[in-house]
Amino acid sequence: MADTQRILHHIAELYAKPRVNQDLDSAVLEMEEKMSARFEDYDAAFADKLTADVIKAVDDYWRFKSDKTRPTLAQLLAMENADTTKKDRKDTDPESHDGMRMKIFKCADELGNKYGKKVRDTYLKIGRLQYPNVDLSGHEWTAPVTPSADAKAAGGYAEEYMQRDIKLNRCRHLLPVYQQAVRYIAEDLLAQEIPVHEWHNMDFAQRCAAAMRKGLFNRFDDVLVDVCRRWYGKDYQFDCPKPVNVAQAGYLPAHWVDMDKFGLREVC
Repeated sequence: MADTQRILHHIAELYAKPRVNQDLDSAVLEMEEKMSARFEDYDAAFADKLTADVIKAVDDYWRFKSDKTRPTLAQLLAMENADTTKKDRKDTDPESHDGMRMKIFKCADELGNKYGKKVRDTYLKIGRLQYPNVDLSGHEWTAPVTPSADAKAAGGYAEEYMQRDIKLNRCRHLLPVYQQAVRYIAEDLLAQEIPVHEWHNMDFAQRCAAAMRKGLFNRFDDVLVDVCRRWYGKDYQFDCPKPVNVAQAGYLPAHWVDMDKFGLREVC
Protein backbone atom coordinates (compact mmCIF):
# COMPACT_ATOMS: atom_id res chain seq x y z
CA MET A 1 0.00 0.00 0.00
CA ALA A 2 1.28 3.44 -0.92
CA ASP A 3 2.03 6.13 1.65
CA THR A 4 -0.92 8.40 0.93
CA GLN A 5 0.15 11.17 3.28
CA ARG A 6 3.56 11.34 1.65
CA ILE A 7 1.96 11.56 -1.80
CA LEU A 8 -0.37 14.38 -0.76
CA HIS A 9 2.54 16.26 0.77
CA HIS A 10 4.49 15.90 -2.48
CA ILE A 11 1.57 17.25 -4.50
CA ALA A 12 1.28 20.21 -2.15
CA GLU A 13 5.00 20.93 -2.45
CA LEU A 14 4.68 21.13 -6.24
CA TYR A 15 1.43 23.06 -6.54
CA ALA A 16 1.14 25.25 -3.46
CA LYS A 17 1.00 28.95 -4.33
CA PRO A 18 1.64 31.28 -1.38
CA ARG A 19 -0.62 34.28 -1.03
CA VAL A 20 0.75 37.73 -0.37
CA ASN A 21 2.65 37.73 2.93
CA GLN A 22 2.28 33.94 3.20
CA ASP A 23 5.40 31.77 3.36
CA LEU A 24 5.75 28.64 1.24
CA ASP A 25 5.63 26.20 4.16
CA SER A 26 2.28 27.58 5.27
CA ALA A 27 0.94 27.36 1.74
CA VAL A 28 2.07 23.73 1.44
CA LEU A 29 0.45 22.85 4.75
CA GLU A 30 -2.78 24.58 3.75
CA MET A 31 -3.06 22.67 0.46
CA GLU A 32 -2.16 19.40 2.15
CA GLU A 33 -4.91 19.90 4.74
CA LYS A 34 -7.37 20.73 1.98
CA MET A 35 -6.61 17.50 0.11
CA SER A 36 -6.71 15.54 3.37
CA ALA A 37 -10.44 16.21 3.54
CA ARG A 38 -10.68 13.47 0.88
CA PHE A 39 -7.94 11.36 2.45
CA GLU A 40 -10.06 8.19 2.52
CA ASP A 41 -10.76 8.47 -1.22
CA TYR A 42 -7.07 8.93 -2.01
CA ASP A 43 -6.09 6.15 0.35
CA ALA A 44 -8.53 3.69 -1.20
CA ALA A 45 -7.41 4.61 -4.71
CA PHE A 46 -3.73 4.06 -3.82
CA ALA A 47 -4.33 0.81 -1.92
CA ASP A 48 -2.69 -1.40 -4.55
CA LYS A 49 -0.12 1.16 -5.74
CA LEU A 50 3.51 1.76 -4.90
CA THR A 51 4.44 5.13 -3.45
CA ALA A 52 7.23 5.54 -6.01
CA ASP A 53 4.82 4.91 -8.91
CA VAL A 54 2.26 7.46 -7.71
CA ILE A 55 4.90 10.11 -6.98
CA LYS A 56 6.36 9.57 -10.45
CA ALA A 57 2.86 10.04 -11.89
CA VAL A 58 2.57 13.32 -9.97
CA ASP A 59 5.94 14.45 -11.30
CA ASP A 60 5.04 13.43 -14.86
CA TYR A 61 1.76 15.33 -14.65
CA TRP A 62 3.56 18.43 -13.36
CA ARG A 63 6.20 18.10 -16.10
CA PHE A 64 4.05 17.24 -19.12
CA LYS A 65 0.48 18.28 -18.32
CA SER A 66 0.29 21.25 -15.99
CA ASP A 67 2.61 22.83 -13.46
CA LYS A 68 -0.07 25.27 -12.33
CA THR A 69 -3.16 23.18 -11.55
CA ARG A 70 -2.80 20.05 -9.47
CA PRO A 71 -4.18 16.81 -10.94
CA THR A 72 -7.51 15.39 -9.88
CA LEU A 73 -7.53 11.91 -8.43
CA ALA A 74 -8.85 10.50 -11.72
CA GLN A 75 -6.13 12.27 -13.71
CA LEU A 76 -3.48 11.02 -11.32
CA LEU A 77 -4.66 7.42 -11.57
CA ALA A 78 -4.78 7.64 -15.36
CA MET A 79 -1.23 8.96 -15.38
CA GLU A 80 -0.06 6.19 -13.09
CA ASN A 81 -1.82 3.46 -15.11
CA ALA A 82 -0.24 4.73 -18.33
CA ASP A 83 3.28 4.48 -16.93
CA THR A 84 4.99 1.62 -18.76
CA THR A 85 8.14 1.74 -16.63
CA LYS A 86 6.56 1.00 -13.25
CA LYS A 87 6.92 -2.77 -13.69
CA ASP A 88 10.69 -2.37 -13.75
CA ARG A 89 10.59 -0.51 -10.43
CA LYS A 90 8.33 -2.99 -8.65
CA ASP A 91 11.05 -5.53 -7.99
CA THR A 92 13.42 -2.96 -6.46
CA ASP A 93 11.03 -0.64 -4.65
CA PRO A 94 11.67 -1.19 -0.91
CA GLU A 95 7.96 -0.81 -0.21
CA SER A 96 6.96 -3.78 -2.37
CA HIS A 97 7.18 -7.34 -1.07
CA ASP A 98 9.91 -8.22 -3.56
CA GLY A 99 11.76 -5.02 -2.81
CA MET A 100 11.54 -5.55 0.94
CA ARG A 101 12.70 -9.15 0.51
CA MET A 102 15.77 -7.98 -1.39
CA LYS A 103 16.47 -5.29 1.19
CA ILE A 104 16.24 -7.72 4.12
CA PHE A 105 18.51 -10.29 2.48
CA LYS A 106 21.01 -7.62 1.46
CA CYS A 107 21.31 -6.38 5.06
CA ALA A 108 21.38 -9.94 6.42
CA ASP A 109 24.15 -11.01 4.05
CA GLU A 110 26.23 -7.94 4.87
CA LEU A 111 25.88 -8.65 8.59
CA GLY A 112 26.74 -12.30 8.01
CA ASN A 113 29.84 -11.42 6.00
CA LYS A 114 31.01 -9.08 8.72
CA TYR A 115 29.90 -10.70 11.98
CA GLY A 116 29.08 -14.32 11.11
CA LYS A 117 26.13 -16.67 10.71
CA LYS A 118 24.72 -16.22 14.22
CA VAL A 119 24.23 -12.48 13.79
CA ARG A 120 22.77 -13.01 10.30
CA ASP A 121 20.26 -15.59 11.58
CA THR A 122 19.20 -13.26 14.39
CA TYR A 123 18.57 -10.45 11.89
CA LEU A 124 16.47 -12.73 9.68
CA LYS A 125 14.48 -13.90 12.69
CA ILE A 126 13.63 -10.28 13.52
CA GLY A 127 12.78 -9.67 9.86
CA ARG A 128 10.30 -12.54 9.83
CA LEU A 129 8.59 -11.15 12.93
CA GLN A 130 8.39 -7.60 11.55
CA TYR A 131 7.39 -8.57 8.01
CA PRO A 132 5.40 -11.82 8.25
CA ASN A 133 4.01 -11.36 4.72
CA VAL A 134 7.45 -11.19 3.10
CA ASP A 135 8.78 -14.51 1.84
CA LEU A 136 12.26 -15.00 3.26
CA SER A 137 12.85 -18.49 1.90
CA GLY A 138 14.86 -19.70 -1.05
CA HIS A 139 17.86 -17.43 -0.60
CA GLU A 140 21.30 -18.99 -0.27
CA TRP A 141 24.22 -17.44 1.57
CA THR A 142 27.67 -18.90 1.99
CA ALA A 143 29.61 -17.90 5.06
CA PRO A 144 32.97 -16.39 4.15
CA VAL A 145 36.09 -18.20 5.18
CA THR A 146 37.36 -16.34 8.22
CA PRO A 147 40.55 -17.91 9.52
CA SER A 148 42.26 -16.11 12.36
CA ALA A 149 44.53 -14.38 9.86
CA ASP A 150 44.48 -11.10 11.77
CA ALA A 151 46.03 -12.46 14.94
CA LYS A 152 48.45 -14.69 13.02
CA ALA A 153 49.55 -11.87 10.75
CA ALA A 154 50.01 -9.46 13.64
CA GLY A 155 51.90 -12.03 15.68
CA GLY A 156 53.97 -13.19 12.73
CA TYR A 157 55.21 -9.76 11.74
CA ALA A 158 55.68 -8.63 15.32
CA GLU A 159 57.60 -11.74 16.35
CA GLU A 160 59.91 -11.46 13.36
CA TYR A 161 60.82 -7.87 14.24
CA MET A 162 61.20 -8.76 17.91
CA GLN A 163 63.44 -11.73 17.09
CA ARG A 164 65.52 -9.47 14.89
CA ASP A 165 66.05 -7.00 17.73
CA ILE A 166 66.86 -9.79 20.18
CA LYS A 167 69.54 -11.09 17.84
CA LEU A 168 70.93 -7.58 17.44
CA ASN A 169 70.83 -7.15 21.24
CA ARG A 170 68.60 -4.08 20.99
CA CYS A 171 65.19 -5.39 22.06
CA ARG A 172 63.70 -2.85 24.49
CA HIS A 173 59.96 -3.69 24.22
CA LEU A 174 57.64 -6.61 24.93
CA LEU A 175 55.67 -8.30 22.15
CA PRO A 176 52.38 -6.36 22.59
CA VAL A 177 54.18 -3.12 21.66
CA TYR A 178 55.56 -4.77 18.54
CA GLN A 179 52.08 -6.03 17.67
CA GLN A 180 50.55 -2.61 18.13
CA ALA A 181 53.24 -1.09 15.92
CA VAL A 182 52.38 -3.61 13.18
CA ARG A 183 48.70 -2.72 13.51
CA TYR A 184 49.39 1.00 13.36
CA ILE A 185 51.32 0.58 10.11
CA ALA A 186 48.86 -1.83 8.48
CA GLU A 187 45.75 0.08 9.53
CA ASP A 188 46.42 3.76 10.19
CA LEU A 189 49.34 4.42 7.86
CA LEU A 190 48.13 2.20 5.03
CA ALA A 191 44.68 3.82 5.15
CA GLN A 192 46.37 7.10 4.22
CA GLU A 193 48.10 5.56 1.23
CA ILE A 194 45.33 3.69 -0.62
CA PRO A 195 41.65 4.35 -1.48
CA VAL A 196 39.26 3.80 1.42
CA HIS A 197 37.16 1.19 -0.39
CA GLU A 198 40.29 -0.79 -1.23
CA TRP A 199 41.45 -0.71 2.41
CA HIS A 200 38.04 -1.85 3.68
CA ASN A 201 37.99 -4.81 1.31
CA MET A 202 41.25 -6.19 2.71
CA ASP A 203 41.66 -8.48 5.69
CA PHE A 204 44.46 -7.74 8.13
CA ALA A 205 46.96 -10.10 6.50
CA GLN A 206 46.39 -8.41 3.13
CA ARG A 207 46.86 -4.99 4.72
CA CYS A 208 50.17 -6.08 6.20
CA ALA A 209 51.32 -7.35 2.81
CA ALA A 210 50.20 -4.13 1.09
CA ALA A 211 51.97 -2.00 3.70
CA MET A 212 55.14 -4.04 3.18
CA ARG A 213 54.96 -3.54 -0.59
CA LYS A 214 54.59 0.20 -0.11
CA GLY A 215 57.61 0.33 2.18
CA LEU A 216 55.64 1.44 5.22
CA PHE A 217 57.49 -1.06 7.41
CA ASN A 218 60.77 0.66 6.54
CA ARG A 219 60.21 3.02 9.48
CA PHE A 220 59.14 0.27 11.88
CA ASP A 221 61.70 1.27 14.51
CA ASP A 222 60.35 4.82 14.63
CA VAL A 223 56.75 3.57 14.85
CA LEU A 224 57.77 1.26 17.69
CA VAL A 225 59.07 4.24 19.66
CA ASP A 226 55.94 6.29 18.86
CA VAL A 227 53.63 3.50 20.03
CA CYS A 228 55.55 2.99 23.27
CA ARG A 229 55.52 6.72 23.92
CA ARG A 230 51.74 6.78 23.43
CA TRP A 231 51.13 3.80 25.71
CA TYR A 232 53.76 4.26 28.39
CA GLY A 233 54.81 7.89 28.14
CA LYS A 234 58.39 6.97 27.28
CA ASP A 235 60.31 5.85 24.21
CA TYR A 236 61.30 2.41 25.53
CA GLN A 237 59.90 -0.09 28.02
CA PHE A 238 63.43 -1.09 29.09
CA ASP A 239 66.20 1.37 29.83
CA CYS A 240 68.67 -0.91 28.08
CA PRO A 241 68.42 -3.98 25.84
CA LYS A 242 67.50 -7.17 27.65
CA PRO A 243 67.20 -10.74 26.40
CA VAL A 244 63.50 -11.61 26.12
CA ASN A 245 61.82 -14.97 25.62
CA VAL A 246 59.27 -14.31 22.89
CA ALA A 247 57.16 -17.32 23.86
CA GLN A 248 56.82 -16.00 27.41
CA ALA A 249 56.18 -12.43 26.29
CA GLY A 250 53.79 -13.37 23.51
CA TYR A 251 50.44 -12.79 25.17
CA LEU A 252 47.70 -10.91 23.33
CA PRO A 253 45.36 -8.66 25.34
CA ALA A 254 41.82 -10.04 25.45
CA HIS A 255 40.22 -6.87 24.18
CA TRP A 256 42.24 -7.09 20.96
CA VAL A 257 41.11 -10.65 20.40
CA ASP A 258 37.44 -9.78 20.89
CA MET A 259 37.54 -6.71 18.68
CA ASP A 260 39.29 -8.56 15.88
CA LYS A 261 36.98 -11.55 16.17
CA PHE A 262 33.93 -9.47 15.50
CA GLY A 263 35.52 -7.14 12.97
CA LEU A 264 34.85 -4.05 15.06
CA ARG A 265 38.25 -2.38 14.82
CA GLU A 266 38.10 0.81 12.82
CA VAL A 267 40.62 3.46 11.91
CA CYS A 268 39.99 6.69 13.78
